[in-house]
Amino acid sequence: MSRDNNEYPNSIQHNENITLGNSTTLVQDTQEDLYRTLFEMLPAGVLYYDASGHLLAANPAAQRIPGLSLDQLRNHNTPFLLCDKEGRILREEEWPLNRVLAGETLQDATAIDVIIRGPEQQERYMNVSGQPLYAPDGQ
Repeated sequence: MSRDNNEYPNSIQHNENITLGNSTTLVQDTQEDLYRTLFEMLPAGVLYYDASGHLLAANPAAQRIPGLSLDQLRNHNTPFLLCDKEGRILREEEWPLNRVLAGETLQDATAIDVIIRGPEQQERYMNVSGQPLYAPDGQ
C-alpha cells in the first residue's frame, strides 16, 4: 500500500479549476506588461494623448527632454514657443499635436522639424512625428 506524500494535495485540482476567463486575463495582463516594458524602453520620446489632447502617458525618454515639464504639457501651460525650422512662430493649428488630433499623420517625409524656444531664448531642435490611433469603430 502506498501513501501519497504530496504536500499540496489540491494543486492538481487547483490547476484544473482555472477557467478560460482567468487564463485570458493572465494572457492579457502579460501582454499589457510586455507593451508597457516596450513603451518604456523606446529610445525616442513618446507622448500619448487622448482625443481631447490630454497627456495620458510619456515614456522615460520623453521625460528626459530637457526643459519640458510633463505637468506643463498636461496643462498646455508652457512658457515655450513652437517655431518652424526657419524660426517663424507656429500658430496653434500648426502645432504637431493639434495636426495629429485633426487626423493628420506626421511621419517620414511629413514629420516636421520644430524649434522649441524657451523664455530665456534657449532653443531645442526636434523632429516630430505622430499619428492618430483609431478605435475599431473609426473614432
